[in-house]
Amino acid sequence: KLGIGAMTDARIESFYDKMVKAKVVPVRVDIKKSYTLAFVNKGVGIDLKK
Repeated sequence: KLGIGAMTDARIESFYDKMVKAKVVPVRVDIKKSYTLAFVNKGVGIDLKK
């Protein structure tokens, strides 16, 4: 559907929650400011899937 390197807000939020639980990052980090989906989810590589 989304192609190679696909990411979603939900996937990133899930990863962040796991890192908070493991005490790797503080709870107060605004994750929306730390990434962009502008360059992913373009369907790249779907035509190569067999």
